[in-house]
Formats: sequence, C-alpha cells, structure tokens
Amino acid sequence: MSDAAVMNVDEKTGKKLAHKWFEDVMALLMGTSLVSFGVLFLKQLGMITGGTAGLSLFLHYKLHVEFGTVFFSGKFAFLLPGHSPDGMAVHA
Repeated sequence: MSDAAVMNVDEKTGKKLAHKWFEDVMALLMGTSLVSFGVLFLKQLGMITGGTAGLSLFLHYKLHVEFGTVFFSGKFAFLLPGHSPDGMAVHA
C-alpha cells in the first residue's frame, strides 16, 4: 500500500480524501448486508423484485435452481466486459 493511502491523501491531486478506508469498508459491508436481507425477505415471502435479483428469484421459483447460482451467473455476464480495458464500449 502506498504512503498516500495510509495518510488518507489522493495520490494524483494531493487532496485529502473524505473517508478513511475503514469507513469505506464498513459502508460496503452494511450496504451488502441490507441488500442481502432485502432479497432474503422477498424470497421468504415469495415475492419478486426487478433487475437481476428479480430474474434470479423468478428462475429459482420456476426451475427450482439455487438462487445464488442463478444470481452469480447473471451478474457474471456483466462482470467480464466490465473488467476489460474498454469497459462495455461499443466498437464501430
């Protein structure tokens, strides 16, 4: 880890960052937990939401496939192009 990250300073601009790394980690964990509980409650009630989670719940109900497997495979389709150097840019 660089000295700038330890000192809570942006390496490029030299400006002080708004949050410490610990605050970012806690926010990520809290956000992930809240979304997970929301999907868990929807699954227990037999309800469906929109987006990838809703499609995964729908396929879970109809095809009796594990929710996590369907959700991961649905998200994985967007993960690979997102990590390419161009992102999901369209080439003409």
